Amino acid sequence: MKNDDVIVGIKNRTIQLSMFVIVVFSALFLHSAYSLGGDARSMAVDQARHAQQFNLVKTVQRALTDRGYDPGPVDGLMGSKTSSALKAFQKDQDLEAVGYIGPRTLRKLGLN
Repeated sequence: MKNDDVIVGIKNRTIQLSMFVIVVFSALFLHSAYSLGGDARSMAVDQARHAQQFNLVKTVQRALTDRGYDPGPVDGLMGSKTSSALKAFQKDQDLEAVGYIGPRTLRKLGLN
């Protein structure tokens, strides 16, 4: 049981570190984007948002897999298998089973 606690702790720490790296690189990317002109800045901001969403979905897919759900491949894409796994997890956690990532789902996954 103690080894399981250590493994869970390491996984949670890895997820936290991954999220931190995503935030730092996104901030650096956005900072450099603001030195660009109007259309280029808008495009850079859209790309940064897309990258954040992609990485969040991958992190959630890993967390679902670690908890015994099958979101399909950990590819950062919000496909039908990921949505179905999210709905199953949400239902099991007494959350509204909507199939998308929200703050309550993130908290229940330990990703906040």
